[in-house]
Amino acid sequence: MKIAYVTACYPFGVGEEFLDAELRALLDQGVEPVLVPTNYRGMRKRDLPPDLAAIPVFEWQAAKPMVALRMAARRSGALARVARTLPADRAHLTKNLLTVPGGAAVAAMITQRGLTRVHAHWMSTSSTLAMVAANLADVPLSISCHRWDIYDANLMNAKARAATFVRVISDRAAGLVRDRIDADLHERVRVIHMGVEIDDIAAPSAPSPPEATKQITMVANLIPVKGHQHLIAALRLVRDRGIAAELDLIGSGERDAELRALVAQHDLTDAVNFVGQLHRPDVLKRYADGLADVVVLSSVDLGQGLHEGIPVSLMEAMAAGVPVVSTTTGSIPELIEDGTSGLLVPAEDPEALADALVRVLTDPGFARALAERAAERVQQDFSAPACAQQLLEALR
Repeated sequence: MKIAYVTACYPFGVGEEFLDAELRALLDQGVEPVLVPTNYRGMRKRDLPPDLAAIPVFEWQAAKPMVALRMAARRSGALARVARTLPADRAHLTKNLLTVPGGAAVAAMITQRGLTRVHAHWMSTSSTLAMVAANLADVPLSISCHRWDIYDANLMNAKARAATFVRVISDRAAGLVRDRIDADLHERVRVIHMGVEIDDIAAPSAPSPPEATKQITMVANLIPVKGHQHLIAALRLVRDRGIAAELDLIGSGERDAELRALVAQHDLTDAVNFVGQLHRPDVLKRYADGLADVVVLSSVDLGQGLHEGIPVSLMEAMAAGVPVVSTTTGSIPELIEDGTSGLLVPAEDPEALADALVRVLTDPGFARALAERAAERVQQDFSAPACAQQLLEALR
């Protein structure tokens, strides 16, 4: 199967790293995706498999303008049909119209390379461009939705009608999409998780001794939706209960200075380490080296899609055999079975978060049981090969 795999920017820049595992798994199963990033941002990723082609829309459009124009002229009827759908969403009309030239260029590329399908990530302008391209090239279209793009609702009904299926990554997301499209399209919505690579994830070599300082880790950008302030407050409570614990914050972002000030305010400067951004292999090595007794995600729900989906950071920690504690926001409860494969607490509740951390950090048997079940959970339902196989079956 040869498909045009339309992204927002991947493999450029720093976004959409979560696509790594899915693409590698699709390659392993014989799919030949051609990456089509709609925006050219940042430097090319260096760790792409050599047989994974990437053709930015604007590069192709600039290099082959006459090819795209001939495609648009030859399929003028199809172009007119898809163009008539764009004014249905006046809030996004200008952005959607700007995708038409790129869509024509991608359609020409699809025809020249003999691609058989278009699959787009995000129900935003990347899928508008994909809809134009699929219509002009006369190949099937499918779309993956995530979170904010569902709330943005850019031509969602028209795209669901044009697509053979709409893939969502959680049950919660499926409900949100169905609420926004016609009832006769509901059966096109399919829940297929974004999986993680697990073959290269090693369990901790040995548990830390009881007398050792407990290491709490949070892997998340320093942005408001992650709710770092509640974890910092919870750490203060944990230490006030006589437990020697430190917090490693892995990530970077706009709240760096604010959170450092908050750490100082709680008199935790010696207990909170701002590690900065780390690549995935470095995070996994920390787990394997026993540098995380528990991984936490203290996310909050800011409304309008600003909440968690099913976080890769938690999946990878669970796969590595590290106990996890998180909040009941977004789709996290679809990943963590409270009390079985992790602990869940209400958002914005430092007391409850501290209670959960104390339980995990002071009961090695309970923590081990959580970690074992968590690893089984990811292996069974969230591994990249299993999720890619479901996607491949839908694509066929």
